[in-house]
Amino acid sequence: MQDGTLTQRLQATGAILTLAGKMNAPPSEPNTLYSPQFIREAVTNTETLIGLIEADNPKLAAVLRGQPIAAETAQVNPEAVRQEVQTATAIGNLNVRGEVKFSTGSAQLTPDSLQTLDWLATEIGEFNTDTVAIRVIGHTSQTGAAQLNQTLSQQRAQAVVAYLQSRGVSRKIIAEGKGYSETLPNIPPADTRNQRTEIRLVRLDS
Repeated sequence: MQDGTLTQRLQATGAILTLAGKMNAPPSEPNTLYSPQFIREAVTNTETLIGLIEADNPKLAAVLRGQPIAAETAQVNPEAVRQEVQTATAIGNLNVRGEVKFSTGSAQLTPDSLQTLDWLATEIGEFNTDTVAIRVIGHTSQTGAAQLNQTLSQQRAQAVVAYLQSRGVSRKIIAEGKGYSETLPNIPPADTRNQRTEIRLVRLDS
């Protein structure tokens, strides 16, 4: 509580509830939603419950205490993960503080974009990896051949995914390129405002 972790988690939870339409806005002062006495009681109750679980299921008790466990040996099918994330129910697009931009005609992220993605990686890290996945969707403006724009949008989305993963985002996250097939409403197709990256949160079935 003293390092601000609980406040950050309350802010992240508020952001998801706002995107889902369950709240009008995230709480402006999350620290007023709890008290030290409440936290102490919750910790005591949690430790008692984990102690009871440990007798029958030591592995589950270790997970509840946040202790590392051996990685599962089962192989993950990348295509199955992609299909799961693509078809998952959308929660909403994450409101990015700053812009994700690239050098002209390339998938090279600009220095300012790296700072934006550093913040984004921290924000994403607050979400539950079992229930929230990420779709990174790249778009271009209608300039040049359709196939070139499709390829560029996919490369840009993949560059964002790769950078987020390098910053510790270890969750189901996929890159999707849309080319110029989904331009913004009331914006001319060739307008550079159509060049954008969406960070879409989706809800996984638990």
